[in-house]
Amino acid sequence: MEIKHIVEFIVLADKLDYELAAKKMFITESELCEDITSLEEELGTTLFMNNARGEMVLTELGSIFLKGATAIENKYGQTMSAINHAKGKPQRTLRVGYRYDAARDEMPYITRALNTLAPTIHPVYTPLEHMELRERLENKTIDVAIGIVVEERLYDGYKTVAIDHDVYEVVAPLDHPFAQMESVTLEQIAAENVIIPNPKTMASMNMFFTNIFKDAGVDMIQSSYYDDVPGLVLQIEEGEGVSMVLSQRRSHYEDRVAFIPIADPLPQATVNLIWAEETEERIPGDWLKAFEAMAE
Repeated sequence: MEIKHIVEFIVLADKLDYELAAKKMFITESELCEDITSLEEELGTTLFMNNARGEMVLTELGSIFLKGATAIENKYGQTMSAINHAKGKPQRTLRVGYRYDAARDEMPYITRALNTLAPTIHPVYTPLEHMELRERLENKTIDVAIGIVVEERLYDGYKTVAIDHDVYEVVAPLDHPFAQMESVTLEQIAAENVIIPNPKTMASMNMFFTNIFKDAGVDMIQSSYYDDVPGLVLQIEEGEGVSMVLSQRRSHYEDRVAFIPIADPLPQATVNLIWAEETEERIPGDWLKAFEAMAE
């Protein structure tokens, strides 16, 4: 079993689209198809299938393999770093802080881009909350931040590259009336208990959510808070209310909660790479080339 095939599977499991996954992996679509087929033959099972709506999804065994594949990829990266260090191979550390609920899905792509285009760079990843990203950049305890830029003024003087775009969808319990609807309006959402980001830990995201309703002239009747997406999904499963999450979460949680498009136009969420210009001088290498390639 080749590590290359495992990494490609992880990316395809996230994107659920051969064209998009191949682009993120810097390979051709036909090469990706061949590699996934080879992996399935080696495992003796089908990892992907089309659901009743014709959408590509993981099979039950594919979901099980995804957990193990992710662990293998992480261990492989750690092992190769240790080997390169022992061999005395030049390697520079790039400390990358990322917003867990907004950027964790970008990690395989960033790792792949750095390994391919900047092999002498050793990335070290740290999950952080939104405001921590800005603070850690300022005090130079991370070199690059990955997250959604909600307030551009917070990053004045920093360089940014957009690497992904997404839209928000409503998430509700599977037995909620919303689950049977083709789309939901902000007014309908506001009539429910809306679970929004905790202002104590995610102040900017909380403001972003509340401004969506405020700008539309809609008042939320009742709201409660969440601290991370996994916890939010659990709250929704238990019937505590509804919320809004990025569409990319659909592939991870649609078997537990219902995802419904929002009828009203909403601001598009953009995942950005953020760094200070001096970082380019302090950490020489091709890491910037890798980031720029992701934005193409």
